Amino acid sequence: MLPAPAVAPDRYGVGFVIAHDAPRLCYALACWWAERNEVHQRILSAPADRPEHLAPHPSEAAGCVWELSVTDFERRAWITHVLANPGGPDLDAYLAQEYDDDV
Repeated sequence: MLPAPAVAPDRYGVGFVIAHDAPRLCYALACWWAERNEVHQRILSAPADRPEHLAPHPSEAAGCVWELSVTDFERRAWITHVLANPGGPDLDAYLAQEYDDDV
């Protein structure tokens, strides 16, 4: 599901995961950074009452406002610690950031 090897000339080997417990389906969104400024994503889903059946989501991607809140946090952290950091990319500082909100 994730690119291998994790670290490559076009990938940093870091990203984030979003777990979303929606009314009908549960989702797992695996996201990783590539090409400096791109976030790539794989989406898994399962019936809400059978989360152990996670499988690749069968339709096009859609962004829920709650998921986008997490993505926005990660975007800002990525810009701060990797793209706009005067000392160069600091992956440890990026990974040290924690999303702390109830969505």
